[in-house]
Amino acid sequence: MREIENNNTDWTRLTQCIGAEFDEVVPCGKWIDVREEDLSFRQRDMMGGFKYNMYGFVCPKCGAFTEIYNLPMELKNKCKKTGSK
Repeated sequence: MREIENNNTDWTRLTQCIGAEFDEVVPCGKWIDVREEDLSFRQRDMMGGFKYNMYGFVCPKCGAFTEIYNLPMELKNKCKKTGSK
């Protein structure tokens, strides 16, 4: 994680650590400057064999996974997979 630079053209988003519904870690509520290389995804097995992909980041302070919605497909394709829940 890093500070936002005025001349930076890389994807970043200031996001609060709020955790995910399926995560067992209690979120800390810190505001994190998430950048492209911080993004990851988790896959959740749902009823009927459906798999739900959650895209977001793992908080460096508490370890909670927070989902980020409306990511462009090119960023989703670059996400690294983290532990499934």
